[in-house]
Amino acid sequence: MLFRSVAQNWLSQQTKLLPLQRDFLEKALLYYQEFASEKDADPSIRIEAAWAFYRLGEIERRLGKPEEGERGYRRAIEALEALGKGDPLGPNLLEPLAGSYAGLGELLDETGRAEESMKVLERSIELRRMLIHCIPETAANFSILATRYEELGTSLGRNGRNKEAEEAYKKATALGNATSGPNTLTQARSISNLATVLHKQGKLGEAERLYRKAVEQYERLARADPRVPLYRSQLADSLLNLGQALSRDSKEIEPILRRAVEAYTCLVTEAPNVSQYRNQLATTLLNLATLCFGGGRVREAELAARQARVLFETLLEESPNLVLNQEGLARSLAWLGKIRGQAGQTATALADAKLGRDLYDKLNPKASDIRSERAWNI
Repeated sequence: MLFRSVAQNWLSQQTKLLPLQRDFLEKALLYYQEFASEKDADPSIRIEAAWAFYRLGEIERRLGKPEEGERGYRRAIEALEALGKGDPLGPNLLEPLAGSYAGLGELLDETGRAEESMKVLERSIELRRMLIHCIPETAANFSILATRYEELGTSLGRNGRNKEAEEAYKKATALGNATSGPNTLTQARSISNLATVLHKQGKLGEAERLYRKAVEQYERLARADPRVPLYRSQLADSLLNLGQALSRDSKEIEPILRRAVEAYTCLVTEAPNVSQYRNQLATTLLNLATLCFGGGRVREAELAARQARVLFETLLEESPNLVLNQEGLARSLAWLGKIRGQAGQTATALADAKLGRDLYDKLNPKASDIRSERAWNI
């Protein structure tokens, strides 16, 4: 339990692991592995060992190390599935097992293995539903049920089941309002995720309203405790999402995107090893570049697109298998070609376009919709 609570606290409160923290996690993992490997090991020790692998997978994935993250998730799944053989799965096994399948499914999607990801996410959805059914829907359990429905919605959304995800997030929001009020991290995350699935379904008005609500809630959380980077990163994510949901002629888009750029820049400065922050900063800069280009501000557009390109190039060098990095670099090159072509830099524009097209051709078409002009926003 100590490892579980400590690791979860670090995941939610910090942007990076300090050397002493990593040392603690590695020693704890060795401890659990040693005891779990004994023939007559106590099941509770074996469960804690599986939790350790799961948390290690979460940490490594967050730090942009997909191979190590995948290894942690798979070892957790192997240990937990073995423990569950012959006996009904109880909440003590269902929670880490569902989390491990969900994390693995998301990681597989992020590394271009969409077909395998779908199968793994289906298992996580099944386990999350089982976990919810284990918890009586009483007032005392509303808070934990809100978290479980929020997790279910995430797995459904990643699996493309947006209507079911919408219902799960609505349930999470209702349960959260009934127990702890609207200003909690789970509530803010549920609202933001609900806005995302509505956006995917073309319900732009509802999505915009909820993105604005998520921004307000994350602002309150960040003001209440500015030391927690998770609040500020989620606020930046909500600003980016809101900017993308607004109509292209809205005068609000640029100030919103610039706020997101400022927030991500601060996070990257504080924690340069957290690849997620750099990816989101690059994505926001690319959105800003397209906006400036559409407004005839070619030089500003080129500057933002060049900054995005540099970030995506570095990310791709660090994690060459992550589809988001591949797509991001391909899009930034495509936009640079378009912007420089408009500026009369014909030779440079053609070179950028060729680099983008070469990378674009290497992408797994099953893992991305980048092959359509609509996906390129061009």
